[in-house]
Amino acid sequence: MAIMSKDSVMIVGLGDLGGYVLEFLARVPNIPRIVTADINEDWGLRKTNGTMIGASQCGFYPSIEFIHLDAFDIDRTAELLSRVQPTVIYNSMALQS
Repeated sequence: MAIMSKDSVMIVGLGDLGGYVLEFLARVPNIPRIVTADINEDWGLRKTNGTMIGASQCGFYPSIEFIHLDAFDIDRTAELLSRVQPTVIYNSMALQS
């Protein structure tokens, strides 16, 4: 599970737009930690792991962690945000693709 970290970015929703943002941020120097979250656990893990592999091919080794999240579960979402305490939250969730 996520651990509190200063200076982290949380990306919620790993569809097309969130995926592009993740790919870009994984290749930006000096971002200490990226936490990704999506309701589709299989897709989220694949996208997060693929991003880490792609970034490593460019010489970047960011700390990236995926967390399964159903944003409609308000209590769990609040608990997760309290635990992670991201500096920036990038929300690209959508009800439809």
